[in-house]
Amino acid sequence: MFNLLFIEEKYETREIVKDYFRSGSVRGFSIDFACDCHDGLEKVRSISYDLLFVDIRISGSSGLDICRLLRENCSCPIVYITDLNDECEIDQCYALCADDYLIKPFTPSDIFNLALEYSGNDQKGVNMLECSGIRMNPVTGLVTVDGRIVELAPRPTKILRLLLENKNAAVSRDEILSEVWGYDYCGNERVVDNHISNLRQILGKKGDLIKNVRGIGYRIREK
Repeated sequence: MFNLLFIEEKYETREIVKDYFRSGSVRGFSIDFACDCHDGLEKVRSISYDLLFVDIRISGSSGLDICRLLRENCSCPIVYITDLNDECEIDQCYALCADDYLIKPFTPSDIFNLALEYSGNDQKGVNMLECSGIRMNPVTGLVTVDGRIVELAPRPTKILRLLLENKNAAVSRDEILSEVWGYDYCGNERVVDNHISNLRQILGKKGDLIKNVRGIGYRIREK
């Protein structure tokens, strides 16, 4: 069982997520809820969780304080939820070891999909995506390089999946932005270049398989 904690002060939001996960259609996941930072801290100090979802706009606490306190008390991945697409704040939370973020509005299925990616539960019968030693389960997002598990946050996972799905073909920056950040993303293409650079570093020598296509975007090619 993959254990989740969802920290959110709005009762309605908690109930929507609770109903989704306890409807019987979601299997293999257990989810607890906390209404504030204090309640959340009490839970992580007494229960071992595999993934936390945290609304960093909880009344009475700053998002950075919440990330700091939670990280001091647990080692599992933290996904923070915000209604502000503020890259400066995002960078600050990453510096405090937050692992990913989710922009409001979101649906319960968004929570489930992220949990599924982090769980790494391999599923039989899945057509794996592969390229010269890089292997990805497209359902769980689990990535291995020459048999070694590589930990990727959801956005780099989505970028790598898109490249693998279009192996040997160029994928434009606009397409990456649309597929990974959404059609309403208001930033510029530089964020794609930064994430590609980080992805190459994480993949090590296999990162060289990701090539820049001048004037278009990127391509992953087999050797």
